[in-house]
Amino acid sequence: MRLVFLSLIGAALALVAGVYWMSEREGRAAIAEPITASMPGEDVTALRQEVQALREELARLQRNQQLSSGGESRAPAIAGGGEPAAPAREDRWYLDQYALSFLEDEQGSEFYRLAVEARLGNLVEPVCALLRDTSRVTPLRCSLARLLQRKRFQGHADVNGALVFCVAPPAEETLCLAALASLSVTGDDGALRSLEQLLFALQGKQRSDACLNTLQKLSQERWNATLLRLFPRAPDTEWRCALVRQADSSDLESALQLFINSSTIEQPVRLAAAIRIGEYPTEEFRSYVQQWLGFETDPEVREALGASQRRQTEIPGWHAMQACGAPDADFKRDDPKAWAPRSAECGLQWIELSYATPMNADRVVIHETCAPGAIQEVLVRTRDGEWQLVHRTDRTPTSHPLSVEFPGIASVSAVKLVLDTNRVSGWNEIDAVQLLGPGGMQWAKSARASSTYGGGSGGVPLGIQSFFSR
Repeated sequence: MRLVFLSLIGAALALVAGVYWMSEREGRAAIAEPITASMPGEDVTALRQEVQALREELARLQRNQQLSSGGESRAPAIAGGGEPAAPAREDRWYLDQYALSFLEDEQGSEFYRLAVEARLGNLVEPVCALLRDTSRVTPLRCSLARLLQRKRFQGHADVNGALVFCVAPPAEETLCLAALASLSVTGDDGALRSLEQLLFALQGKQRSDACLNTLQKLSQERWNATLLRLFPRAPDTEWRCALVRQADSSDLESALQLFINSSTIEQPVRLAAAIRIGEYPTEEFRSYVQQWLGFETDPEVREALGASQRRQTEIPGWHAMQACGAPDADFKRDDPKAWAPRSAECGLQWIELSYATPMNADRVVIHETCAPGAIQEVLVRTRDGEWQLVHRTDRTPTSHPLSVEFPGIASVSAVKLVLDTNRVSGWNEIDAVQLLGPGGMQWAKSARASSTYGGGSGGVPLGIQSFFSR
């Protein structure tokens, strides 16, 4: 019944609008050819008021119809100019218009880009199809690749598949770099393995460096394991040297195996490994250096191994490794037997401590020295390799040592401390970090940090450098 009434109102509105149009037409004719008859001004005003009243009534009835039906009314809405409102566009229409806009402007339409971005959740499949369409212009595909750089698409098979397709040769460099940037956010283990297969096929320093960066971000704490898989597939000596130089301290077992594999091949690779192994002053690495010296014959490599052997036994003052083991620094002074960042007030800094055996833990005891109180966050690494926040504070702790208790967490293998060095004046130093749980306790076995006093990065690369650099 309401729909019938809506139709009647619409017809009446059309009739009134027609009369109004005729009156306007006659008025214009009267200007061109003056005649004695004309529509009184008060009649025109009344007609306009009637049209407006009908519009308002029709709009009210449409709203009521929509509310009662739970959906949109099928009756055409009347716009301000008296014309029916344009029908709602499908999401795909906006994507099509965005693609067409690149035929007129290589930057594309910003309006349609924003429209696609707003509807991206419903457009994943056609966007991925356009990324794979090599007949499309590169600027369009680059823009779509960047649009997918969102955490909500992490692990999305279609998204990662399309982005990997854009990395693979013969994709243009700009498209390859855009796809790699998005994969660093959306990638998963499948994308990681796909990029491992593509790395050595990429041409040019910029692509190779970007791919290495993306591989490291996706690997996280398993970076050395990724390097270990890449190493036997490296196409030449230069690549093998580059991979050895990228090892870090997050996975000591894989790092040691990488050095072992490097110690029996061509001299440049052996030399690179011999220089780098000195940054690992743990018992296992010291033992292998001694073993390596037993069969190494090249004088240059032997000299590098000797230097590394001395570095392993003489840990520099304030190095991250000074935070390993039980506390041995003077709590009241600046002591080289504790770790210190690059300067006294240098913003947020971190130190990561690894333990020999993963254990069920519910407490961390932190021994600070010199200027305690800068610790802002405490995180522990869980069984799946993820970091879990167990403590955060914006105020200066006063207890010494600082004891942080938390609900029991299984298989904790590392602790990470984030320090706000601007919070407390002076050198904020870490002497030792004890991990405790129902099964016992451990002191850290190895460590790395964001920076080290006198050593910049503390002997551990903070990011991938160009593999061409020496």
